[in-house]
Amino acid sequence: MDSGALLWGEDTVGWDVGSHVALADQAMSSAGQLGGVAAGMFGRAVTEVAFHDREDAVSSYAAATEAQGSLTVRVDDGSSHWMDMSRSSERLYAPGAIERTLREASDSRNRQSLPPGQYDVVLGALAAGELLEFFGEFGFTGSDKSAGVGTPAARAGEQIASELVSVHDDATADVGLPFPFDFQGVRKQDVPLLNRGRVADVVTDRETAFALGTAPTGNFHIAREEAPHAIPMNVVLRQANSSELELIAGIERGVYLQRFWYTRTVDPTRSIITGVTRDACFMIENGRLTFPVESQRFTVSVLDSLARVDGVGSTSLSQPLMNVFNGSATAPPIRVRGFALGTPPVARES
Repeated sequence: MDSGALLWGEDTVGWDVGSHVALADQAMSSAGQLGGVAAGMFGRAVTEVAFHDREDAVSSYAAATEAQGSLTVRVDDGSSHWMDMSRSSERLYAPGAIERTLREASDSRNRQSLPPGQYDVVLGALAAGELLEFFGEFGFTGSDKSAGVGTPAARAGEQIASELVSVHDDATADVGLPFPFDFQGVRKQDVPLLNRGRVADVVTDRETAFALGTAPTGNFHIAREEAPHAIPMNVVLRQANSSELELIAGIERGVYLQRFWYTRTVDPTRSIITGVTRDACFMIENGRLTFPVESQRFTVSVLDSLARVDGVGSTSLSQPLMNVFNGSATAPPIRVRGFALGTPPVARES
C-alpha cells in the first residue's frame, strides 16, 4: 500500500469547523433531552516533520493529517466515554459513536456495587488499548534489552500470552497515527513485540541498535523531561473476527469494562499495573449485559492477563500515548478469563 495513503486524508482536510460544531450540537442537544450533559472535542490537525543530516546528506519530509474525537456523556450517575483518532476523519464514524455513547450513559444509571473477586471480563477497545501504553516500560525497547532488563531480555521467544494476541509497533498499519521516519531520519517499519503470544522483538534507535548488533527500527524519540530514547509509537493489538457482542455472549457471569482511569505502573518487571474502571461498566449474565456496576480498583499483571485472552474483537479504537509525539495505541475489545476487580476487605482478627 502506498505510504502516502496512510498519512494524508482528504476527508480530514474537508472536515471543517462547521462539521465539528454540528457533531457537538448533536451530542449536547441529545444529552440535554436525556437530562444529562455532554463534553468533549472534535478536531483536526496536520503533523509536518522535516529532517536533514548534513554529514550523511540524508533528508526526509512528510506531512500527515490527524482527525480526533472524544466525548463523555453523563446522565444522573450514569456515564459513557468514547475516543478515537485516525489519519482519516471518516474512520471515526463519529455520528454513530455519539449515539452509542448517549445510549450507554443512559443505560448505566443506578449503578450497583460489585463484590471484589476474580471475574471473566470483556475489556472494551479503550480499556484494551490502555494496556498497550505500558509496553515501553515492560522492556520492549533496545535500551532495556541491551541492559538485560525486562521481558524481552529475560524471556525472548517464550510463549507468554495467548496465541490470539499479537502486539506490534507498526508504522505501516492503516490505523492509529503511522508516520514514516523518526527524529534520526530512520525509516520506520512493522516491529512485532508479541507475535501470536510469543516474545518477539524490541524497538530501537541508532544507538541501541548498534549495541544489539541489529538494524534500527526508526523509534528514536524526544519528549519533555525525558532523555532521548527509543520507544513504541504506533502500538497496535491485531484484530480478529469476533464482534463485541459475540465476546460478551461467551461469558456466563462476568463484567464488561468500558475503560480504565488513572492507570500506573506498580512493578514493570512483572508487568503489574493498577488503576480504576470507569464509565459504562456492566454485569454480564448468561451472555448478556444486565445491570450497570460501580467503578472498581484493579491491580493486575498485563502480560498475565493477555495470557488468559480467549477472544479478540474485530473493530478497534485508537487513543493517544501519553507524552509520545504523534503516538497512539490501537486495540479491539478482548475477552479475558480471570481479572481481579476490587480490594477484598481486610479480615478481622478473632
